[in-house]
Order: sequence, then C-alpha cells, then structure tokens
Amino acid sequence: MINFSGGNYDERSVNAALNFAYSDSKFYHNGKLVNYNGAIGKNTHETLELLDEVRDDILLDCRNFSLRYQPVFDAKTEKLTSMEALLCWHSERFGDVPPSAYVPVLERDYLFEELGYWILRRAMEDGLKLLATKPDVMLNVNISPAQIVDDLLFEEIDKISAAVGFPLKNLCFELTQSCRLIEPDILRRIVRALKRKGILCLIDDFGSGVASIDFLRDLAPNFIKLERQYILNIKEPGNVQIVRHLSELAAELGTKVCLKGVEDATIRDMIKTFPITNVQGHYYAEAVTLDEIIAKYA
Repeated sequence: MINFSGGNYDERSVNAALNFAYSDSKFYHNGKLVNYNGAIGKNTHETLELLDEVRDDILLDCRNFSLRYQPVFDAKTEKLTSMEALLCWHSERFGDVPPSAYVPVLERDYLFEELGYWILRRAMEDGLKLLATKPDVMLNVNISPAQIVDDLLFEEIDKISAAVGFPLKNLCFELTQSCRLIEPDILRRIVRALKRKGILCLIDDFGSGVASIDFLRDLAPNFIKLERQYILNIKEPGNVQIVRHLSELAAELGTKVCLKGVEDATIRDMIKTFPITNVQGHYYAEAVTLDEIIAKYA
C-alpha cells in the first residue's frame, strides 16, 4: 500500500514503488499488506521524487554516478588481492545518497540493467589501469537479479570486455542477497556459464536470508562473503563459533571465504586461525577513489 499526496513524480516512480511493496510482501511478509514508507526513511513524497531524479540521471548516461573501491586483502600476507566496486550517487536535491536508499527499488526496475552495465564498464575501465602494474588483482562487481537473468547478459559482458580490453579472468561477480530469490535451476545454470567464461562467482552475505547452505552446495561458488553482522558482533557469545564453523564448512566444500566487516585489530586477531582467504573492512582500508588505490597499492 502506498499513500500519495501531491508532488512531482511520474508513473515510472509510482510503478517502481508498487513493485517494491509487492515483492516485499511476497518474499518477506507472506503476502500480507505492506505499507511503503519510502526508501530514504523520510516520506513517500520525497522518496518518489528521489526515484524520479535517479531515473533521469540514469537515462542521461548515468550522470552524477561514480565508483569508489574498497580493497580486499590476503588474510595471511595482508597484501592487496582485489577491489570491490561500490556505487556512489550525488543527487542535486538530496546530496550524497547511499545505494541502500534507491537500489532496493531500482533492482525491480528495467533501468537498473542499464545502470548495472554502466557500473561494469566503468569498473573494467578503472580496473584495467590497476592491472597495468598489478596484473593479478581481481575486480569485484556486484550483480543484481535483473542483470543475472537478462537475456543479453553474456552478450553485454563480451561486448564490454572486448571494448575495454579487460580480461575476464580478473573479474569476480558478487551475487547480492536478492539473487537467491531466482529460481535455483536458472541461477545454477547461469553461474556455471559464468564460470566457464573464466569469471569468478561470489555469494555475498552468506549466512543470512534463505537457502544459504543449499546455495553453497549447489552453486559451488569460488568465494563467499559471510554476513557482515556476524563479523561486527563476533565478540558476542555464539558469533565466533558461527563464523568459524561456516568458514570451515565452505573450506571443506572447496569454496574460499572472505570476511568483510573487519573493523579493528581485535576482530583481526580473533579470526587469524580461521580457514579464511581474504579480509575486508575499515581496519584495513576505507572505500577510496581509483587514483588513491593506484597511488597506495600500485
């Protein structure tokens, strides 16, 4: 259910908000009535205006969007192994807006595919500059449900890779949590096809949501990232055992583990003996620009 009261927004914004409410009800509330209050946490009117603005920017060649990168490090050597591309958007009205304010709605919108391919192209262009001096570094790019089931996915990947000159063996797709809502056989087939192209696949937020264990077994991803809250709260009773056992389970199944959310030295020391491959978090590095990545690590 969405309440409207004036405002300058069009049918695209209204449709996206309805799709969000419908999906939220279907997948998380057993079909019960959902009251959509707006992704930016203020009111529906402002949210719809924000969605209208973000769509306009996407249609104008993704203006006002940019990428920052958070480094990922080897858990033992603490050397740079990869960098995750993170989306930034500056709204002319709302200022810097976090992806959490609009991505959950846009993931169900046809325009998100266009934004997703812009992210992939820009990340490949940036990644190629780093590969000039660090040829083994991986580029991690988040992929949404809309993209992963897109009929043109593989055509677009080949087109962008060829145009940029970025080697697919250095690309890792991070499957967002909402990708788990895709029909399992379809997702399994697509992940296998991606891996045949040499693209690595990573399940993000493992340990949260639905069917995590099944996905680990059936998809056989190259990597998983454990749910960040387990790491942030690892000092609480039970969490350290969960992190250890999930890491051990993944390792036994041949999947490498990345722990994100390593925010301080205490967490770093607690996980040293775990069977993990990579670490990521503010203790090691914040998300920065490509120039800062190159200046520090190249």
